[in-house]
Amino acid sequence: MVATITDGRRILMPDGLCKLCKETKELRDSHFLPKAMYKYLRGSANKNPNPVIVARTVTSATSTQVRDYAFCADCEDRLNKNGEKWVLGQVWNGTRFPLYERIQLAVHRHTLSESRTYSANDVGIDTDKLGYFLLSVLWRAAIHEWPAPFGGRTDLVNLRGTEEGIRQYLRGKSVFPQNVAIVCEVCTDELSQQTLLIPTEVPTPYGPAVEMLTLGLRAFMFCGHRISPEIRRICCINAPQHLLFLRDGRARILKYYAQIMRTSRESKSTSALYG
Repeated sequence: MVATITDGRRILMPDGLCKLCKETKELRDSHFLPKAMYKYLRGSANKNPNPVIVARTVTSATSTQVRDYAFCADCEDRLNKNGEKWVLGQVWNGTRFPLYERIQLAVHRHTLSESRTYSANDVGIDTDKLGYFLLSVLWRAAIHEWPAPFGGRTDLVNLRGTEEGIRQYLRGKSVFPQNVAIVCEVCTDELSQQTLLIPTEVPTPYGPAVEMLTLGLRAFMFCGHRISPEIRRICCINAPQHLLFLRDGRARILKYYAQIMRTSRESKSTSALYG
C-alpha cells in the first residue's frame, strides 16, 4: 500500500498486478469509462444534476462511476494519450457533437435503408485513435469484473480468445488485431448522444458481437476467426475506406430500456426528476 498526495489529501493506493502491463506496481483508481464522460452528462437544470444510471435492479440519478484499482500510472497515461483524450474531444459534450459535425461536411459514400456511410479518410478522422479507444473499453469489459453503481459487478464479455492479442496491441507491441473488426455508428438522435452503455454481448445477423455506446458513438465488435467478409469490408479500422455509419439510434436505445426496465426499480429521486 503506497500513500499518494492528491489535492492536499493522503490517499492510499494499493500495490498490485496491472492488468495491462502485467507488472506489479502502484495501481491507480481506474475508470471503466473516461471520467469526463460522466461530467458531460450532468444536467445543471435539474435539482439533481447527476446522470441517470439504468441498471438491472435500480434506476437512479447518481454520481457513482464504474471504477476500480486496475492499471498503473504508466498504463493509464498510455490509454489516455492513445485514444481517450482524442475521443473526449469528438463525442457529445453537453452542447456539441464535434464528430457528427465533421461528418456532415463530407459527401456520403453509400445510402442504405436506415443509414448513410462516410469515409473517415474524407474528413480527417483519426481512426487509429478511434479504434484504440473502442478496443480498450471493450477489452476492459472482458478482463475484469468492475464494481457496478448499485452493487454487484459487471458481466465479463466473451472476446473469443482475442484478449491477449488486444492487450499486446494496447501496449504498443503489435498492430490492430486481424481477428477483430469494429463497425462504428455516429448517432444523429439526442437520446443516443446522451447515453452511456457499457459493453454487452448481442446477437446480430452476422454473428455474435459486443455492443457499446458512448455519447453518440456506437460500436459493434466482432472477434475470433469466423468474422464474415461483409463485416471485414466495413470495419472502421482495417478496411481501406474506414467507413462510419450515420444513423438514428433512438429505436435501439428504447428497445434496450424496455428490456432492462422489466427488472429495474425506479428510485424516488429519479421519479422526482421526471414527475
